[in-house]
Amino acid sequence: MILLYRYILLNFIRNLGMIMVSFITIYLLIDFFEKIDNFLEKGKSLGLIVEFFLLNIPFIIEQMSPVCILLAGVVTLGILNHSNELIALKACGVPLKKITLPIIAAGLACTFLFLGMSQVVLPKTVSATNRIWNKEVKGRVALGIYRNGRYYYRGAEGFYSFARPDPQRNTFNYFSYAAWDADYRMDRLISAKYANWDKNTWTLYGGQIQQTGAGGSYPTQVFRIRNLEFPEKPDSFFVPAYHTMELSLVDLFLETKNKRSPEETTKAWAEFYGRISYTFLGLPLLLLRFWDEGRSRPLTVAGPAGIEAKIWQALELAYPGFRARLQYPVVFVEAAPGGTLTLCGAAWTIAATAHSTHAPCLAVRLDAGGRSVFYSGDGRPTPATAALARGADLIVHEAYGLDADTPGHGGVASCLELARQSGASRLALVHLSRPVRRAHAGEIRALLARELGERGLLPEPGDLVVLA
Repeated sequence: MILLYRYILLNFIRNLGMIMVSFITIYLLIDFFEKIDNFLEKGKSLGLIVEFFLLNIPFIIEQMSPVCILLAGVVTLGILNHSNELIALKACGVPLKKITLPIIAAGLACTFLFLGMSQVVLPKTVSATNRIWNKEVKGRVALGIYRNGRYYYRGAEGFYSFARPDPQRNTFNYFSYAAWDADYRMDRLISAKYANWDKNTWTLYGGQIQQTGAGGSYPTQVFRIRNLEFPEKPDSFFVPAYHTMELSLVDLFLETKNKRSPEETTKAWAEFYGRISYTFLGLPLLLLRFWDEGRSRPLTVAGPAGIEAKIWQALELAYPGFRARLQYPVVFVEAAPGGTLTLCGAAWTIAATAHSTHAPCLAVRLDAGGRSVFYSGDGRPTPATAALARGADLIVHEAYGLDADTPGHGGVASCLELARQSGASRLALVHLSRPVRRAHAGEIRALLARELGERGLLPEPGDLVVLA
């Protein structure tokens, strides 16, 4: 049995290595052709280019490891089956549990190995790649550090300290600014519960100002709301991409203990669980490939007319004959434009969007607990969807293009008009085309801030919106 385990284990490791090398190569090639022009425009040396892409490999491994573990297990069993070795082992009385045991053990060992890499190696390599890309190539220097849930920045005339739950929004919690004179003595200290940057103006709320006075005193002025001028703008508070990757798993866990507000704590836990759960994702996927755990609770699927037939057709196309193996009932509920449903403790109201005659799409409004959310689905706004969105606490609408509506899709301008007409509390734009989001994300956020203030959102994956 030890010989069998060794044989299967070696096959798994070989397959894992080949799959990992293939994914790393593909990732590096794509990344190389996307970024090489930036290096050449700045006249950077070949050594620096090679160093950057080599230091990227741990990040690629961290991202690809769950899929690679899953594929290595599937390929290993597939090869054993293709060569009839799996049948021979079963014929000799070797149960499937023992055949898969070395694969599961190796998958678990690899998971902990990658977890250790995330703790020790990844923070250093991501920090180095951020430095090369931002400082050497882009010419942007992070003027501060992130420690214990707060940002600390050195400005032209003083130091800033604050918590910033959402780097995409210009709201700074527990804001403070300290300035020194030529003799490095404290000249002014400003602190506030939070600060907001809007229309090129800093506005501080619930704070105080301490200024150097006669005889070395520091008289204090308390204010509720005050507009102040600082040398720096929010764009000066540059934070590198993947900056949380520069923290080890232990540091990320400690971050959850140092947050002051519930929103910051929730986001910190999401960062921590996101890192650790993704590392462990390969093993659950592998186990699910071996055994069907089975679902006992019914699954409810709501959709337009004909949804049941379409779902079963798609399932049969992907996994022929798998429908008979489902161990839980699937309940289909057809929704028609203008109709209402009661599902999962919420009232659902339906309206048709302008998308395609061949693929009709529906918008839905959910009302529960005195709150309401409108989701456009896929398609341009229509009078029916505008009526459905009226007075909603949150409108989530697709905006594929920047200006005019793309056929079958909404645009940023039409979504803003819909939000104004409906009197919605908040608007979140989703489903932007990748070129538009990549080239105009800052412009769209500025437009949302100008038109709607904090009520306009361009969400990123993992963003949390609380309807309070």
